[in-house]
Amino acid sequence: MSDNILNLRSRSDSSGVSRKRWLVGENEVTHYYADMSESSKSRPDEYDPITDYHHLKFQNRCLRGSGDDFQQLFEDIMVRARPGEFERVRPYGKFGDRKCDGLIQAEGTIFQVYSPDELKQSEVQKKIDKDLDGAVAHWGDALKTWFFVYNVRRGVPPDILGTLREKQKHYPNIKIDHLSNDDLWEITRGLSVEQRNEILGLPPSSTAKIKQIPALLTNSQEHEINWKDICRGMLPIELDANPLISGDGVTLGIEDIVPLDLVERKERPKPTRDSSPENSQQALEDQEMPLRYNQFFDRVLTQCRSLNQQGKGVAIIGEPGAGKTTLLCAIADWLMKQGELPIFISLQDLEAGLEPYLLETWLRNAIRKRKAPEQLQDDLIEQCNTGQVWLLLDGVDEMAQSNQSLSTLAKEFRGWVGDTRIVLTCRVNVWEANKNELRSKFEVYRSRGFRDEEQLIFIQNFFKKANQVETGSKLIGKLKNAPPRLKDLIKNPLWITLLCRTWKQQQGKLPATKAELYQRFTKTFYDWKDKLYLPEEKRPLLERALGELAKNAIDREDFRFRLRETFIRQELDKFDSSLFGIACELGWINKLGSAVENPDEPVYAFLHPTFQEYFAALALSKYSNPLVLTHHIFEPHWKEVILIAAGIINNPIDFLRELKGRIDKFLVENDKLQDFLVWADNKSFSIIKLSPDIKYKPAAIRAFYLQFLSPRFVRLFLSTQLISKIDAQFAEDWNTNSSDYNSDPCKELVLDVYLMIALDYAYQRLEDVGRNIDNDYIATYPDYYVKLSMNLSSDTKFKEKLEVLLVELESRQDENSMLRLYKWWQINHKAWIQNFLKLITEHRDIGWNWNFSRRELELLMNYIDANELLIDCANETSIELVLREEIKEELLLPSITYIANVLSEEKS
Repeated sequence: MSDNILNLRSRSDSSGVSRKRWLVGENEVTHYYADMSESSKSRPDEYDPITDYHHLKFQNRCLRGSGDDFQQLFEDIMVRARPGEFERVRPYGKFGDRKCDGLIQAEGTIFQVYSPDELKQSEVQKKIDKDLDGAVAHWGDALKTWFFVYNVRRGVPPDILGTLREKQKHYPNIKIDHLSNDDLWEITRGLSVEQRNEILGLPPSSTAKIKQIPALLTNSQEHEINWKDICRGMLPIELDANPLISGDGVTLGIEDIVPLDLVERKERPKPTRDSSPENSQQALEDQEMPLRYNQFFDRVLTQCRSLNQQGKGVAIIGEPGAGKTTLLCAIADWLMKQGELPIFISLQDLEAGLEPYLLETWLRNAIRKRKAPEQLQDDLIEQCNTGQVWLLLDGVDEMAQSNQSLSTLAKEFRGWVGDTRIVLTCRVNVWEANKNELRSKFEVYRSRGFRDEEQLIFIQNFFKKANQVETGSKLIGKLKNAPPRLKDLIKNPLWITLLCRTWKQQQGKLPATKAELYQRFTKTFYDWKDKLYLPEEKRPLLERALGELAKNAIDREDFRFRLRETFIRQELDKFDSSLFGIACELGWINKLGSAVENPDEPVYAFLHPTFQEYFAALALSKYSNPLVLTHHIFEPHWKEVILIAAGIINNPIDFLRELKGRIDKFLVENDKLQDFLVWADNKSFSIIKLSPDIKYKPAAIRAFYLQFLSPRFVRLFLSTQLISKIDAQFAEDWNTNSSDYNSDPCKELVLDVYLMIALDYAYQRLEDVGRNIDNDYIATYPDYYVKLSMNLSSDTKFKEKLEVLLVELESRQDENSMLRLYKWWQINHKAWIQNFLKLITEHRDIGWNWNFSRRELELLMNYIDANELLIDCANETSIELVLREEIKEELLLPSITYIANVLSEEKS
């Protein structure tokens, strides 16, 4: 016999049953139980009450826990059975778990844990082959003993011993053995009562309570809840019933709407020490990194499943109709296949917080009981604690009080809820609000929409399902000459779906705006419902009533998209008491469930949130004074309503003029922000003067410099979104020709960016005094960007002064000693930064300390967002191109009144 593997000391537990050593023989698989008679095993009927309690708790965890939970149980036992010797192993990035779920390194012992829902011989064979062969490949001669640890939940286990004997023939120099959950219990029973309490919990205080436990646990197991089935049953089924998905006989599957590419929002990479022009492109790479659909699942979600990723959520953001909910459904399906427990929550249902919603509303609906038992609530919490539960939170923007939804959610992710993995969806404008307390806690991915070739595939698939291939070909032909605005619009899954459904019913002219597409779909929607007779003359009344309902709901902070029946009837009955029934029958509004605070009160929602916004825009544009909408220009939840209304209003010029006037007045009383706008305007003129051949619009250059709020803002948030809407050529040159920065017209702009990033790194070094010195730390000294700036500048005097500052840094660098630069910087950093600031303000007019307050930053961001919305509104209207260009030319300018006052003060 070989030496004792676990080295468990022979001792007696509280029942007096002697424990035997666990031995592994030579050349063949033997086992602790292989040579033992049944009478030698411990007998539960001989256990004392405490051991009996621990045994039942152990069985419960093995039967009901996840695979990860069984591995955690195994590890908790082993670190106590072999203290100081057994090592836990966790997967790490691309290295995985090295085919090892635990090891005793000094003995060369590797453990592999396996706990599927059901043990099948073929799957066990594959698992043993793959893991043992992988362990041999990775560990080589260091591997002396290999254990296969498995959990038998139900039924008779397969011939594991025979499988291991066959593997032993292939690896005669490695001792191969196994541990079942029964074996683990025998090891657990050999631990002290205190150690067992740590693993399995303290038993009840009285003997009477202990005697009740077997009956309670047995009853629990007889009525065991299958969490996978429950989670699957609670996943949304609305996709199948939604007319947008399955209307007019053409049913779209998740696979039709996704795969959609995403873009990952990344911080800019740290620079290398190489400042050559050919390496300068990495310095200004867009912070949005393209990510293919399959990569999102293979890399992002797989890594998120690792325990190392716990606490970092995933946020999927996008415009309305971008496929966020559909992608979340695809994620739920993927998680189910991985053996995880996805809980899908529509956040418009959330009224009292995540914790009470999960334990009361969700669980009550899942088991179809009036109240969820406490034992079941505790079990759900335990499932969350294992890290196997994923909360899929759909529609942050649809929460009540959506202007505070992000800060509200941030407070929810704590305790056992914080032990879950979280994937949420949110509209872009809500996520990018200034008070976003979740941004640092989530990896952010934005739906990129369909690419041109994917649009064609979607259209072909749609009309193939409709058996109208030729109709689809005609639509594709029409789209070849469609205006850019429409091509951009149908990148969105919702809009291309609406286009296909309306084109299927009536070919002809393509819609020009988003509003026109809504109007066409509305007509098509009525055609689908022709069995439900609604006189055509009554449609305007219904739409007006729905518009008033939608408008008044959006204006409510306590609910916007989840509408109580009493509220709906109150609004619709103002027009006609029959409209509530008609709207429900047609499907414009659909029942969701009941109100949390009153289970007898039904709640409803519009067909899709965007249709609520469409009807609100319709009511305000056709049946009210549309200029009222301009009062909401700075409120994010009104953005889509304003945009749709712009395409409906009969006199769009007055509407746009009113919007522009409100935007211009927004900052007029803040002198500091007006100064900033004056500086950006002056800077754009200086750039045009330095580059006479530049063809970019001054407003686009102003937008570019409005991002120079601070050095760090430039480095992290440099974006071309607003710029591209003002001047598409500017954005294209910046994004596609960014490697050729030595040529006009980008050179002067890039030079200023490099100088600001150099300043940011200089400031960072002030913040990092006392941190460990390493290559990353040295790499982010400002000299890298100072070198790049010198390569770009054509101003001889400026370059000479810049070189002096660069020499001060480089002369202190020594590859053999990083301390020299570090020590010099601690003493001289203030003087160096002051000299650098003086140089770039005098020669480049950048680097000013605007010292904006948080409130001023919020005002400025709202101002910039409103200007972007103004451009979008202009594009939605039918006004002439020349008028649109005039609007763009006058964007982002300081107030004329402010300039007049400044000039007057200067004269006096």
